[in-house]
Amino acid sequence: MTLTIQRLNSKDKMIRTIRKLYVQSFPANERIPFPVILHMLEDEHTELLAFYDKDLFVGFVYLYHSDSLCFLYYLAVCGELRNRQYGTAILQSVLQRYASVPVVLEIDTPEESVKDISTRKKRQSFYQRNGFRMTSVRYLFYGADYTLMVHGREISREEYEREAEHIYHRAARMRFIDPLPVSVSQK
Repeated sequence: MTLTIQRLNSKDKMIRTIRKLYVQSFPANERIPFPVILHMLEDEHTELLAFYDKDLFVGFVYLYHSDSLCFLYYLAVCGELRNRQYGTAILQSVLQRYASVPVVLEIDTPEESVKDISTRKKRQSFYQRNGFRMTSVRYLFYGADYTLMVHGREISREEYEREAEHIYHRAARMRFIDPLPVSVSQK
């Protein structure tokens, strides 16, 4: 499957479609306010990419990239097109586009005590099938517990802390916590 990519700006006609998919795909407590996303597109290091299979819009990614890493904020596939390998194709396109740096993303820490553990484990498994590994970088952000996953070279907590200032435009309210237990981080 070969997808085409369109880099969007805040005035692009696809923005309404992207916003609708964004709201449908992510819980309210995990969404950056959409006007903030549009504003952040003014930064040359932030990209909103639409993916197409021929003329069919299949999904998007929103990411930040620098000389030392690519941070994948959001990846979403249109609901009716899920389970058709589009998520994998989109992710592989991102990995090829940023092959020279580690690609990192955050997932909800997969702890057995949470009610949506099956969704968290499914998400973790998807990224692991695509070559991502759990890291020991774990933090609280606006009350949510996240763990970083990485594709490519390892990234240290210190390196991520430095980049987080840029990723979250110095507005991050993060509190780093102890790494995951070995038994969880190796799953």
